[in-house]
Amino acid sequence: MLQHREKKANTPQEDLDFDLEDIYILARHVFQWRCFLTGNKNNLELVRWDASKKPSPSNLVLLNAVEVKKHLQGVKYSEEIERKITEKFALLEEIKAKKEPVYIH
Repeated sequence: MLQHREKKANTPQEDLDFDLEDIYILARHVFQWRCFLTGNKNNLELVRWDASKKPSPSNLVLLNAVEVKKHLQGVKYSEEIERKITEKFALLEEIKAKKEPVYIH
């Protein structure tokens, strides 16, 4: 869905060439295969957190389809949610900095 949505937004293909390992770390270790906002495990999608920035693992959030729709409509989040997503992105960078191999099953 991310690539389809970004293609419709005319995002250059090279901006969508993510390292699969980064996406795996993001989904598994940062978001634990759950919607960031609800904890739901169904119908998950990656979406840009900040639409004004390029898509990248440090600007992607895992949301369920309902939350994606709200997010794309421009819902405003509380300071607490903004703080939590900043912590999640910091965790991603911390995990990547350890440079330990991640095995994708």
